[in-house]
Amino acid sequence: MHKQWLGVAVGGLLLLGAAGCTNATTTPTKATVNTTLTAAEAKSGRAIKAKAEAEATSASVAKAKAKAQADSKSVSNIADPDADATPTDDDNAVWNQSKSDALSDFMSSWGDTMNQQYQEYGPGDDVNFNGVDVPSDLDDMKPAVGTKAINIAWSTDGKTKADYALLTIYSDAEDDDRAGGPHLYFFVLHKGTPQVLITEQTQGNAKHLLYFHTTANTQLSGGFTKIINGD
Repeated sequence: MHKQWLGVAVGGLLLLGAAGCTNATTTPTKATVNTTLTAAEAKSGRAIKAKAEAEATSASVAKAKAKAQADSKSVSNIADPDADATPTDDDNAVWNQSKSDALSDFMSSWGDTMNQQYQEYGPGDDVNFNGVDVPSDLDDMKPAVGTKAINIAWSTDGKTKADYALLTIYSDAEDDDRAGGPHLYFFVLHKGTPQVLITEQTQGNAKHLLYFHTTANTQLSGGFTKIINGD
């Protein structure tokens, strides 16, 4: 009888010990799971914050771009008869009076080779080009390259917020003895690159656009580029 009681007591102690061991091993597991969830939540929070910051940055960039476009459109003064288009005297400028004089000499000699006599025009000094007074009518008959109107403004030194800096205009429209034409040339800097735009358009259109394209005459475009580069 004494042995049976001792056996029961020992068995009870073993069961209690086993239960204690079970609790000791399961409790840390629960704590580990909680720690893992907390880390995942923290990672998710950082991801959400990073996404929000990226969206805010993107919105700021879009806003700045829209403002820049609005600013550039606001400086388009091509038809303003009082716009300042007199080249600067600054010898270090991309466009200046010295280069304007060089272009005038070049257009005179180049025109002779083409049997065409060119004159220079600007704000307050229009040429009637196939019924359009250029540049005064260019608010109603907007210059276009390709299929879209361009953002263009007069510049005295080659700088502008517009896409195209208009330096000067030449045409042979008043030359009654010209060969072909008439021709209308815009001498521009397109985002800093010298270009000679030409139109020979003879009719209006529903979009009220005056369509230009870059000249195919390499002697003319090359001569202008050399003048701009100071060669």
